[in-house]
Amino acid sequence: MNRTVWQKLLFVALAAALGLSSPAGAAQDYPVDGGNSTIPCSGNVLATGKKWGNYPTTITGCILARDTEFVLGSFGVGCKGGSMIEFHPGVFRVKYCTLSRDVPRVLNPAGQIIQCKGGTLITATPDGKVTQCGAQPPPVVITKPPTGGTLPPNPPATGGGGRRPGEPPPVTPPPVTPPAVSGTGASIVVPGESASVTGAGRWTFIGPSSQRPGARGGFLYLGDGGARASYTVNAAEGQYHLWIRFDDDGLHAHGARAIEVWVNGARALAWGNTSQDTKGWVNIRIGEVFLRQGQNSIVFLKPNTTSAAFLMDEFALTPPGKTPL
Repeated sequence: MNRTVWQKLLFVALAAALGLSSPAGAAQDYPVDGGNSTIPCSGNVLATGKKWGNYPTTITGCILARDTEFVLGSFGVGCKGGSMIEFHPGVFRVKYCTLSRDVPRVLNPAGQIIQCKGGTLITATPDGKVTQCGAQPPPVVITKPPTGGTLPPNPPATGGGGRRPGEPPPVTPPPVTPPAVSGTGASIVVPGESASVTGAGRWTFIGPSSQRPGARGGFLYLGDGGARASYTVNAAEGQYHLWIRFDDDGLHAHGARAIEVWVNGARALAWGNTSQDTKGWVNIRIGEVFLRQGQNSIVFLKPNTTSAAFLMDEFALTPPGKTPL
């Protein structure tokens, strides 16, 4: 089997086990990038950040919520619910999935008809040619992001990577007290640069918009393991979708820009990014948080030093069913 496919499947399983994937839950339909169709997903959603119609993002893969039929070339195949599926970027063509049934006829790259057994992993090219089938897929683990725990103390800064080639050197701002941002059950938008930044080393700073075209003011840049950005938000009690306005160049490994979100002293979300070139700032929904009536503390923590930084222009809290502007 293609080593890249195995590595990605193992990454998905590991990310889920660490709580870095989309949480498990009821089936939800998502549009496939490059297609005009949606598929039912139950977790580990690989979002592109590209809006499609009323959907906030298209996807390139997920754990299928149920057995679903697809077309490979001129032949039909069934992909198994509860298993990971991925599509070739920009086209509605299956890259790999676990078969839900025996497939008596598909074409290999040489144009020959071959058979594939149900329950095994199948990989295919963008034009529907099957490069391999018959391998046993690794197990897929679906877990909810961890909650609770204690926010760790600030560790000594160790330095880290994350600057793009040619970027100006970072400037670490002096500590500031973040202003309280208010909401009344409606959408709340918080500028990334309004944070109180602690645990900052060389690679953590508030950057001016001139360093990142399209930023609405400044932006947050967390590049050191243990660095955190703290905000205070006044809100009406309730459940909110949490969105980040995020930038990625797609040059680093999946999860290199991962962050944890702590709300009122408890870990609420652990988000592991899917590496992709967003071509600028995009809104990505990373999960849901519960806010109490009145003042709330929200902390974005970069748990580890990696090759890449977490970049955020702003974050938004919206009631269910609403999207940020």
